[in-house]
Amino acid sequence: MRNNLRFVPLLILLSFALGACDSDSCNEPICIAVAPAELTLEVGEMQTLSVSVGKSAQGLEVSFTSSASDVATVDAKGCVTAVKVGSATITAQVGSSTTSVPVTVIPNKNDAPQQLPLIKFDVTYDESGNISDEDILNHEKSLGRESRPIFYSETIVYKGFVNTDLSTITGVIYGLELGDGSKIVVAYGTESVSDCPKTREMLRQLGFSHIEERAVGLDVLGKTTPGLYAIHDSDPALSVLMYDQSNKDIKSNMYIQFSRIATVEALHPLIPNVADFPSLEIFAQHDVDAIKTFEERIGFRDFSEDESYETNLCFNTKSDKEDKSNLAWVIYVNESEAGPAFINSEVTGISTLRELTSDDVRNYLSKNGFDRNYSITTGNYIQVYNAQGDLCHLFIQEYEDGNACMMQFICKSDLEEEDQQARQLLPTQLVSQKPLAKKPMKRSVLRAK
Repeated sequence: MRNNLRFVPLLILLSFALGACDSDSCNEPICIAVAPAELTLEVGEMQTLSVSVGKSAQGLEVSFTSSASDVATVDAKGCVTAVKVGSATITAQVGSSTTSVPVTVIPNKNDAPQQLPLIKFDVTYDESGNISDEDILNHEKSLGRESRPIFYSETIVYKGFVNTDLSTITGVIYGLELGDGSKIVVAYGTESVSDCPKTREMLRQLGFSHIEERAVGLDVLGKTTPGLYAIHDSDPALSVLMYDQSNKDIKSNMYIQFSRIATVEALHPLIPNVADFPSLEIFAQHDVDAIKTFEERIGFRDFSEDESYETNLCFNTKSDKEDKSNLAWVIYVNESEAGPAFINSEVTGISTLRELTSDDVRNYLSKNGFDRNYSITTGNYIQVYNAQGDLCHLFIQEYEDGNACMMQFICKSDLEEEDQQARQLLPTQLVSQKPLAKKPMKRSVLRAK
């Protein structure tokens, strides 16, 4: 918000009110005069309306409403705040009489119209490892951001573009990859998650108009932080995630990440109320016979001896149960080369990020006992726990031999070991916890050993 906010004093000459009431156009029982008669505000700007009424209405309360509170809000004292670019109407009411003030919200003149990075994931480099993509170079040059190193974490530095004189987006990094290979574009903002009208407006211009509050998972032990999340209005594979993360080197307070996640061809719509999860309580015992007994009892899947290996057990969904379950198969990896023991499965009823983050998916997880510390990670994983502290990861990923929506489980007893391993590989506050298995296909030798 600009420091030189303009406020119109709550004052108007009585002669103005009387003159208005004496005019032929004043036919209401109560005459209301509002100044100014219309407003043009910059995003983040505030201005107070002045209201005067005739003698017959003195002492009556004045109320205010906005026709579009996402564009401009108004409080009980008539103070109008410009939220985003657009038009709204502020209505002042005394008794049964009303008068309206049109409000036009324009971009802040002190800011560049768009400071966010180009949403470009595939970039080109020269022989020195510097970005040579002309679109990116021209965009960054127009904003005065110059190439220089940025601390992505305390120990990892990447080449980015920085201009600490910009009001909102002081730094950006292109061409990054998460631990699972998905590509991201990163930006650093001066605003915070709780107060970011300029960032919200820039995102709206890029097609992110539905921004939701989301808890962001920072590690596999359940640590979260408040964040904001949005999926692009017309591109269901494109998302943006934001949370507060100070970077004093480039004078920023908020971490902003753009991601593009593959889509999956679902076999059928998600079934929110089906209880078809594997048992983490039984899996924690690593008892082969107990696992087989459980699977036989719930009746969704058949044991596949050909696809099992020693104590690692594969169960395929029965053909007559495919339209009654969301899981195509489940594999219990009691002994893993990738780290702690885990359960892997493929979800058949989720196609896009929008579906992955939907209430139906959350209800499905809750139905199966996973309803604690629900969050989303920087890898666009849904991360959620059950009452016993076991972890469920649900995510969409692109692979060479096909895309898949995967779900993985880790018992609470193994989480500390996994967290220790992940901390050695990744800056966990910035990069998502990668899945324990690199390959989602159940027949992979790496996952079956």
